[in-house]
This record gives sequence, structure tokens and C-alpha cells, in this order.
Amino acid sequence: MKIKMSCVISFLLLIFFQQNITAQGGWNRVQVPVPSDRHIWDLHFFSPDSGWFIGQTTRPPWTLPLLAHTVDGTTNWDTIILPPMFAIKLMFWDKSYSLLLCGGPIFRSEDAWQTYKKTYVDTVGFAGAGEFASASTIFIGGNNTLLKSIDSGYTWTYLQMPVSVYGRISDFSIIDSTTVYAISFDFLFKSTDCGESWNIVPFPISGYRWQSVKFVDKNYGWIAGSYRQIYLTRDGGKTWENQSIFGHADYPRSMSVLDSLTAAISTSQGAILWTTDAGENWIEQVPEDRYKMLHKIQILNHKTAYACGNYGTFLKTTTGGVTWVEENNSPFPKEYSLNQNYPNPFNPSTTINYELPQDGVVALKVYDILGKVVQTLVNEYKTKGRYEVNFDASSLSSGMYIYEIKSGDYKASKKMTLLK
Repeated sequence: MKIKMSCVISFLLLIFFQQNITAQGGWNRVQVPVPSDRHIWDLHFFSPDSGWFIGQTTRPPWTLPLLAHTVDGTTNWDTIILPPMFAIKLMFWDKSYSLLLCGGPIFRSEDAWQTYKKTYVDTVGFAGAGEFASASTIFIGGNNTLLKSIDSGYTWTYLQMPVSVYGRISDFSIIDSTTVYAISFDFLFKSTDCGESWNIVPFPISGYRWQSVKFVDKNYGWIAGSYRQIYLTRDGGKTWENQSIFGHADYPRSMSVLDSLTAAISTSQGAILWTTDAGENWIEQVPEDRYKMLHKIQILNHKTAYACGNYGTFLKTTTGGVTWVEENNSPFPKEYSLNQNYPNPFNPSTTINYELPQDGVVALKVYDILGKVVQTLVNEYKTKGRYEVNFDASSLSSGMYIYEIKSGDYKASKKMTLLK
């Protein structure tokens, strides 16, 4: 399939899309060709000059995937508009060969997305996590789905896991040609034979939704989960050191590890956490209420890092980042907010986040397209703060649904799609 649209957009013309914002503390907001009401799902940089991201653009009546590439350190972007699809994960082996995960379909390119081909369609798994073990061996994860390719992504095989129901695979950490870690909301898996067999590594604590895993070597690595649960192991998961940050309701969306001392986490509420001392101290370089959800963070070296997320947010630091300083920074939301559910489309469950600037009765309900209430998620008094609700649609049919929140005079609704 030949790309029909590719253009270089200069830095000055991008003012139409976004206002450039310079953050105290070393993180700068970069102007990118994504409207401020659309999202950037993933990024990958090879060097401070060369990198990619996958986001969204608006071309009525569609919201279309947009691939963007820079070769001058984010000043100019070459863009490629893709057909309608839910593109959420961008994987590169080198500057030419890469994969794009689109929930169910997987697309493959060998020429930096000048041409591409669909190599797999999964109607169940909704793959959103993946990693290369080599140019030929690739792992992909989704809802109760773990796939492996040994022919560079042309064909895929379902892998058998120690449990039949293990939730959504949300992250991988591949150490070498044999050692692979995979994490779901409920389990941490380890393989020592490149995915032929898997063992369960016990979590240090139960009752949390685990999202990220990153290892430096076979034994040394971190896991992170909801409510800023962070744990470090130095012995392959036999023992864990608790590095959790208490008093927060957000969860990690992405973790990047540079070495045994340096790591960073981006969260569902837009915070960036950074450590340079093996997790003895996790510094909140960007506060959780400055931006919305940050889907991806990548540390390139000790000075340069990138992050991207909702509402056209693309952040960059060339100083290693320092603590954010902001006057009158309140730990509570300043306004009401109902966020877009994630993932979307989904099967069978999805997460909805909302924010309350004041105490009050909250009603959060899900409707079908005929306006009938199919599930009440919240109907009670809530104190001000940030909240996360899981919507399980196992008993519902595929289709579009609307979720609506009411609290005081505030009322908002959004659409979501269930695909089974």
C-alpha cells in the first residue's frame, strides 16, 4: 500500500495546532502536527535528532492515525496520514523495519512507512504491547493473548501460558535471546527459553493493577502498578524492595530504564517520575495535574528524554529534567474533567478516569445508543480528587456506548466502542 500523503511541516506553521509551552524544571512542550484535542499514543527515538511518534489528526468526518518523523531534533516533522484504524503502539527494530499495532490488526513496514502491509488480524486480543527480541523474533501482548513471531512478523503463533485467564499483557522486558519478562494486570511471567515456556513470578503485594516491567539484566529490574506502586528486585523476583509513592491515585502508563540507577515513569495523570539513584528517591519532575495522561516516556541518555500523551502533548528534556516548581500548585483538580476511556475500542473491560474539584454526589452511568442505562458505575457522595473506574462489558454486545457523569451543575459524556 503506497502512502499518498507525506509533507514536511515547518516549526512556524505548527502554531495553528498548539501553543509552545516551556516548563520550569527542564521539560519543554514541543510543537507537533497534532491538534490539541487529539492524542499521541507512542514514540520511538534513535538519537536526539531522529525519532517517530504515532498520534491522531482530524480530517472530517474521520479521526485518522498520523505517523510523524523528525531528523532535526523535533523542529520539523515529516507526516504520513494512515487510513482509519486504532493505531496505538509503534515498534522499531531499526530505522527502516518496524511494526504498528492497531488493537487487532498488525501492520509491517520495511521502508520507514513509505509502504506497509497488514500481517495479522486478531478479533479478540486487542494487542497494545510488543517488543523485538531480534529482527526475526517478536512478542505481542493483548487481552488474554500472547503472540510470538519467528519470521519477522509475517506469521504469528499463540503462546500457552501457565494460567488460562491472565488479563491484558501491558508490557514486556526482553533481556537477551532467551530471557523474557511479560506483565499483565494480575501476573508477572518469566521465560528462560524465549517464550517456549513461562513461569509465574509472585508479585510482592496483591490488590493492585500492574502495568509496567523493565529489567536491566536477568535479575535486576522494576515493576510498577496502580497508586504509584513501585518495586525493585535484584534477584529476578525472589525478593522485592518497596519504592512506592503513597497518596496518589494515578498509575504508570510507561516506564523507561537507562541503567541500574536511572529510570523514569509517566503516569495516567500526566506526572513524570525520575530516579538517578536506583529508586532510593523518585522525583516528581512534572506534577500530575500539569498535563493529562502521558502514554509513553523514553530516556535516550542521561540528559535527553521524551514523553507524549493526550491532547497533543509532546514533552522533551535535554537537561535530564529537574523538579518542577510551580506557584499555588494544588494537590486537587482545579476543574471537573471526564477523560476518554482507555483502551478504546475495548474488549471486555476499559478504564474511565474523572476529576472532581469539590465534594459532591457523583453519578457515572453507561448508556446504549438508544439511551437505556446498561450499567451504573458510580452513584454516591465523593470527596474532591481524581478517580478511576473499571467498566466490565463482558455481558454486553458489541457496539457504541455512551458514558455520562453528573455532579452538581457539571455534566459531561463521551463515546466508547466495545468490539468482541
